[in-house]
Amino acid sequence: MRGFLFSRFAGNTRGPRLVLPLVMSSRLSLLLLAPLAAVAADGVSFNRDIQPILSEYCYHCHGPDASSRKSKLRLDRAEFAFQPAKSGDVVIVKGAADKSPLIQRILNKDPDEVMPPPESHKQLKPAEIELIRRWVNEGAKYEEHWSFLPPQRPTPPADKSGWAKTPVDAFVVATLAQNGLKPNGPEAKERLFRRLNLDLTGLPPTPEELRAYLADTSPGAYAKAAERLLKTDQHAEQMARHWLDAVRYADTHGIHIDNVRNIYPYRDWVINAFKANMPFDRFTIEQIGGDLLPNATIEQLVATGYNRCLPTTGEGGAISEEVMTNYAKDQVETLGAVWLGLTSGCAACHDHKFDPISQKEFYAMAAFFRNTSMSALDGNNANHPPSMLVARPEDRVKQAELDTVLAALKKDDAVRKAKADKDFAAWRAQASPSSIVAKELPAGWKFDAETPLTVKTPTGPALTAKAIGKPAYNKKQGGFVLDGSSAYEHATLGDFEKNQAWAVQVRLKMTKTTNGAVLARMDEGNNYRGWDFWIENGNPVMHIIQTWPDQALKVRSAGAIPVNKEVEIIVAYDGSGKPEGVKFYIDGDLQKNLVDTNTLPANATIRTTTPFRYGTRSKAGATSIVLVSANIIPALVEAGDVATLGKVPELRAAVGKEGAKAPAASVALLRSYYDRRIDKSDQSVVAKIKATTAELDVVKGRGAMTLIMKENATPATAKLLIRGEYTQPSETIPAGTPRVLPPLKIEGKTANRLDLARWLVDGRNPMTARVTMNRLWYQFMGTGLAETTENVGIMGDKPSHPELLDWLATEFVAQKWDVRAMVRTIVLSETYRQSGAITPQKLEKDPKNRLLSRGPRYRVDAEIVRDLALSTAGLLIHKVGGPSTRPYQPENIWSDVAMTGSNTRFYTPDKGEGLYRRSMYTFLKRSAPHPMMLNFDATSREVFCTRRERSNSPLQSLNLLNDVQFVEASRVLAEKLLKEQTTDAARIDQLSILLLSRPATAKEQQIFAKSLAAFRADYATKPAEAAKLLKAGEKPVDPKLPPNEVAAWTLVCSQMFNRDETLNK
Repeated sequence: MRGFLFSRFAGNTRGPRLVLPLVMSSRLSLLLLAPLAAVAADGVSFNRDIQPILSEYCYHCHGPDASSRKSKLRLDRAEFAFQPAKSGDVVIVKGAADKSPLIQRILNKDPDEVMPPPESHKQLKPAEIELIRRWVNEGAKYEEHWSFLPPQRPTPPADKSGWAKTPVDAFVVATLAQNGLKPNGPEAKERLFRRLNLDLTGLPPTPEELRAYLADTSPGAYAKAAERLLKTDQHAEQMARHWLDAVRYADTHGIHIDNVRNIYPYRDWVINAFKANMPFDRFTIEQIGGDLLPNATIEQLVATGYNRCLPTTGEGGAISEEVMTNYAKDQVETLGAVWLGLTSGCAACHDHKFDPISQKEFYAMAAFFRNTSMSALDGNNANHPPSMLVARPEDRVKQAELDTVLAALKKDDAVRKAKADKDFAAWRAQASPSSIVAKELPAGWKFDAETPLTVKTPTGPALTAKAIGKPAYNKKQGGFVLDGSSAYEHATLGDFEKNQAWAVQVRLKMTKTTNGAVLARMDEGNNYRGWDFWIENGNPVMHIIQTWPDQALKVRSAGAIPVNKEVEIIVAYDGSGKPEGVKFYIDGDLQKNLVDTNTLPANATIRTTTPFRYGTRSKAGATSIVLVSANIIPALVEAGDVATLGKVPELRAAVGKEGAKAPAASVALLRSYYDRRIDKSDQSVVAKIKATTAELDVVKGRGAMTLIMKENATPATAKLLIRGEYTQPSETIPAGTPRVLPPLKIEGKTANRLDLARWLVDGRNPMTARVTMNRLWYQFMGTGLAETTENVGIMGDKPSHPELLDWLATEFVAQKWDVRAMVRTIVLSETYRQSGAITPQKLEKDPKNRLLSRGPRYRVDAEIVRDLALSTAGLLIHKVGGPSTRPYQPENIWSDVAMTGSNTRFYTPDKGEGLYRRSMYTFLKRSAPHPMMLNFDATSREVFCTRRERSNSPLQSLNLLNDVQFVEASRVLAEKLLKEQTTDAARIDQLSILLLSRPATAKEQQIFAKSLAAFRADYATKPAEAAKLLKAGEKPVDPKLPPNEVAAWTLVCSQMFNRDETLNK
């Protein structure tokens, strides 16, 4: 038996043998230390010199993790390391290394006593022991973890070699020298230019841009090229794409049925912010607390969509408090990773095991995000409140003018109504009950179940129906009993357009709660184009569809149809294409609207050649419905007319002396009757209001809805949850921030999100600038200076170049949070411009390029892979912003994972330019992201992502060889080569220039010429296979080109595209 390390301090003398396993063996910390004997002149530093040693040898058993801790001893923090044991002894005696048990056990020669024990296969080096001795003798001063200390601006070290041209280079070359390495020379001019383009814009340079750059022999040619790219829309898109990963932006809610979410204006705001080079402090403030700024602008409100990017649910069985608890945890985790670089979610159930964040502080952070008007359940609503309509920038002046005109007209109308109030009172007192008579609704096509084959028309002869299946009148039930497949069909009936007004008036009985169409003019096989009157779980529904679900309107009545009772249902639509333009009435009572889908464009068309049917859509319909009669009205049906139907006795009882005591509801109904039937005053202002409203609707129709954030008036608080359980709330915690960081400045009476945002970018906060620069370094160099970009806390990786990271952070703040300036700093450095070539020495000493001994070379991200193919083929559409697009993807990807009620159950690819937009605009369904993107390690955006995985799999190659998007791009590129060049060698050169920014080598010419010959020979004997290959994609094939030749070159292009060099920067 052997003793624990320092077991006597815990009151034990003997115990099980302690074995320290190898920990952190893959870490870079020791590799990057300066020679241990060469300690800085200012003495030994705990963070720089001692913590890496303790982390390597001691922390597994005597560190922050309580589950693996031995002898109740912690060496990671001063308050624990100097805590006396029961005996009164301490393990570290400040100023006296020889009297410290820590040093004694390290120096002990007894294999049963020495630490770390021999079985750990770890032994401190003499220089490391000497560092610890010096540290103890100097007072054993602990420091906060490096990331919690304010960054101090270091002086770049002198570079005697002359290689360093920037401060970045000075830090890098010094670290390389300490590790016996030298930097690479500059990358070849063509390859460097390609790297720069891919990094700054996500696109390859065009041949014209390449030629211009190579022709510029001035010393500043490279800097000039970088500056041009930094100002492009494509650079803004590229920067935005990385940010959207971090904040988990997506086009669907994410949980349960994963319905569409309207939030793309936030994505476009991010692009515009990078285009304008918005300072990062303002970028932060507007996203987190833009709604709380004085006189917040439309753009600042749109920016708060950041707070709404989290996945949400509309599941009926979900518990609101549990859901809100999960939302707040997600928000705190994302904020922690993106701005603070901390795993803050680890403190939801208990104090953080490693970082100095208490559970109370976690809930103080959560309080900022719980004080919102956003409901727990999103209702599967694309516009889950709070949300707003955002007009296009070019329409905003017009909208403001129309708003002003409308406000003035409504003021005039209020004067008119005030006079009308007096006139109404006088008329009501004098009116005779017999003078009140019902007004029929406008004439329509009338169906009677007793004579179902004949439909009376508003004018002209009756229509004759075609029976589908076995429809019949059921005398006992009193109507046509719907069976889900039988119907009465009319070719011309109900042929309405989206901008027409119409109404449906039906009498029916529902024998049990059901789902399905009662009547429709809808083509189910063509994305459900058309319209219908539908019943969903007993509730009336109106669908108006161009393409389901992305160009559609679905409005549902909140009120249900009673079972086994004959009722009259009227659904009126005003032609506006808006949810409020649909009204449901059950037995004359107006129902509340529930909006399930609101994506119908202002210019939508819904007409279809599919015949109208009573009983089904084009294929199927409802069951358990007895249809008694139906009236399809091709005109506007006013609410007042519907409201007074069948209410004549009630109206008569509200006039004259006897009507003086009528209920308020009856009086309101009477007033509606009066306004529509009796009032003879000047109604021109009403007409003007209607016309102005219609014009305003057109302007708004060109805009888009987007989710935003809105603060409650109450103070921001959260309940501390015992063990993180929503069922165990305890004390109320006000909004606040961790004490390990500078205190929060509160501008008002209580803290809110605006205070939080300002705190994040307060110059006193040591985290945000470091974390942001570390992530930016990852974006251009492939790995952060601290590899764990999401975690620079105690368990995160130590920076490979800590002084460089601090220099970048302080420079970022000194540059007033100018992101573009920092990008410029990185890409103009010699470090970035190095060749990516590797030598045996560098492979041994710097296998992952953490020392930055060579330029960045790794596979580009998924979006760049696809955009590279589209761009080189000339297919890419350079359009910034707008609704998300749906490019090609395999069938049934969505339907295989979607629930029945989801409006993202079926995927229909776009036509035309939507197939060829940049990949950052691809519609992102969280539960089923685009498969090609996933194959190349794009994220599902279910959680934040500050660094992607980077894999290399056969599936990726298969994707590039067979995906219709890439086959089509290769074919269009092949046609381009055949048209623009006359020889095979010239075509191979042009192909190489397009994809690699350099001509093909002689060896490559031979290889591709050999492949081309084989493809030509194959297709010469298999012309049908060539024709089949050329059918891929929507883009028409050029009929002037020989199909076999196009097919052969298509495969050559695909072969070139699949090269490692093509997919790497």
